[in-house]
Amino acid sequence: MDPLTVLATAKAAAAGISTAIKLGKDVSSIVKDMSALMKAEGDLARLAADPPRGWGQKESAEEIALKAFSAKREAEEMRNMVKNEIVAQYGITAWEQIQQEITRIRKAQKEAARKAAEERAAHIQMLMWAVPAIGLPFIVLVIIAIAIIKNS
Repeated sequence: MDPLTVLATAKAAAAGISTAIKLGKDVSSIVKDMSALMKAEGDLARLAADPPRGWGQKESAEEIALKAFSAKREAEEMRNMVKNEIVAQYGITAWEQIQQEITRIRKAQKEAARKAAEERAAHIQMLMWAVPAIGLPFIVLVIIAIAIIKNS
């Protein structure tokens, strides 16, 4: 994931949001672009903190870090611009409600992921008990059958 590609996504999303707001569209019409902008901002923050292995092998560490940092900073500026436009058009309450909803959804997604991981672990643990419980009697039967065949 290249910071410049992620930044291009953020720019497109910010432009879409800005256009929708200028046209007086409802906040609900910018959900997809807001999501893309915030995802891009998060991706850029992760890239700035920890560039992927093998990425930018022809560039120095400094070049990679500066590109990622610059892209992250630009995405933050776009987010602030979008925030200002939303506040100007719909009021600070709309922005706060958007932020609260994002937080609520992230918590729900994190909880769902945690529950799914617990369920996977429970299934694996069940299999770890089931396989020996089923396999051991089978092995005993095979050994008995071999012994019977040898003695015949």
